[in-house]
Amino acid sequence: RGSKGNVGLGSVLGPAGAMLCEMANLGLPVAPGFCVAPGGKEPARPEAWRGEVKQAVAELEDATGQALGCQTAPLLLSVFCNCGDQETRLTNLGMNDAIVEYRAVSDNPRCAWDCYRRLIWNFSKCVKRLDMNPFEEALASVRDRLDSTCKLGRKHDDCDIPKKDLQDLVQAFKSLYAQQVGTDFPQDPHDQLSEALATAFAAGEQQNAHAIVQAMALGNCDSAAVAGWAYASSSEGHIAELRGEWLSNAQCEDLATGARTPLRLTLDDSRDWAVARGLPESERASQFPSLEEE
Repeated sequence: RGSKGNVGLGSVLGPAGAMLCEMANLGLPVAPGFCVAPGGKEPARPEAWRGEVKQAVAELEDATGQALGCQTAPLLLSVFCNCGDQETRLTNLGMNDAIVEYRAVSDNPRCAWDCYRRLIWNFSKCVKRLDMNPFEEALASVRDRLDSTCKLGRKHDDCDIPKKDLQDLVQAFKSLYAQQVGTDFPQDPHDQLSEALATAFAAGEQQNAHAIVQAMALGNCDSAAVAGWAYASSSEGHIAELRGEWLSNAQCEDLATGARTPLRLTLDDSRDWAVARGLPESERASQFPSLEEE
């Protein structure tokens, strides 16, 4: 379905929100969602825009056939907030103890625990501004143990962490969260969303604040799922070139961490990338193939 917004509403919705609305109007496969632009409203008070967000969530639930807090068909959200020079990105909002336990039995257990692990990490970092060193140490300890016990001598990325270890990480992260905050990790998905928006808006410039809330597209389900970004660039008199990056079994935040080397979309771009780094073609093709070659 189309959008109520369009590219001409950039000053209200923000450039990214307006562009997404226009893409939806063009019929492109944009994940359904909504924009929040409190404008002159008091950003630190969720009640100033809570009603509009509640209505937007209800419409999103209707569009997706999912619902926040529903165990059988949970709606998970990604939130991007731009408030002046402050940017906040959160993923997997809506996950909680009850949902992860249900999905771990009925669906994809590793994906469920990985989503919950990511949510607690990002919420602790971006919303609560906690000391992330203990979280990083817990994650590094798991990877180091997997590396040391691997008979093949391979290095493990986050996407290689087994379900049981992700389960243990969730419990460790919840304990670290409670130690620093003094309360348990929030279980109500609506509270998670409200607190995330309130924190982001309060941290930035009120007049320029806006947020994009979208249904999650999970790229961390298995090795056949991917996350990435793409754009087309052109100069006068030249055909537009498609460029972008992707990772299998990942979410978009993984592209920014640098822990894994993103692959390129097109063969030409992949070869240009390899030449710039002095990689021989044989190594590029075997270790860093483009999506075009998959």
